[in-house]
Amino acid sequence: MTFDWGAETLVAAALGGVRMLALLYTAPVFGGEGPAASVRLGLAMWLAAVLSPGLELAEGWEQWGPLQVAGALLQEALIGAVLGTGTLLVFSTFLLFGEFISIQGGLGAARVIDPTSGTSSVALSQIFYQFSLLIYLTIDGHHELLRSAAMSFEVMPIASAGLDGEALPAVVLLAADVFEMAVRLAAPVTVSMFISNLGVGVLARAMPQLNLMTLQLPVQMALLLVIVGVGGVAFVDAIGAFVAGWPERVLGALLGLG
Repeated sequence: MTFDWGAETLVAAALGGVRMLALLYTAPVFGGEGPAASVRLGLAMWLAAVLSPGLELAEGWEQWGPLQVAGALLQEALIGAVLGTGTLLVFSTFLLFGEFISIQGGLGAARVIDPTSGTSSVALSQIFYQFSLLIYLTIDGHHELLRSAAMSFEVMPIASAGLDGEALPAVVLLAADVFEMAVRLAAPVTVSMFISNLGVGVLARAMPQLNLMTLQLPVQMALLLVIVGVGGVAFVDAIGAFVAGWPERVLGALLGLG
């Protein structure tokens, strides 16, 4: 199968559209149950059309057969999905953070249904998750994601051998940073709850006639809410600093740059 002269731009736009469509289906804000499929498809095709003059195909594309075309489609979809899923991974930080502090603060039983996934999660986790999305939009994280997607066409041209077997494990290893950040955010609450439990234990030994079981839970809940309220500015700064530049980290992991 051969293509006529001048078809390179159309082929590049079509394959680039597949990468962008996979990205939009998996990335935060654009993915999930939010935008309609027609909106995502139209946006993906528009982005591919805008980028198509600068897109380049791998050498020998004129001689592609059905297998090469199928392989190119699969690779473009995989690259876009990895970029989107890797970017979405950062928001698991705040779901974990909410889980950690809710269990320690006595709010683990307060659960809600996540409308985007249909799963049950802790109410505080959903609050922090939605709040992190607002911060993500405020710092133009969605624009940064699209810029990273455009940059991916430069460092990983269409149908090239830019995605190797070590790319996916490198993106998965970013989950270690996500878990570490969740633990660091939850550290003040963890220490405060430890001190609170220690104080309750000392009080129980000193005054055994008190029914501390009815007192401990309200105190922990109040202490949790106070810590979150007092540390709100610090939490916002930490979330913004962690989210900013995350798409570039995912792209760097795909390229083996750490």
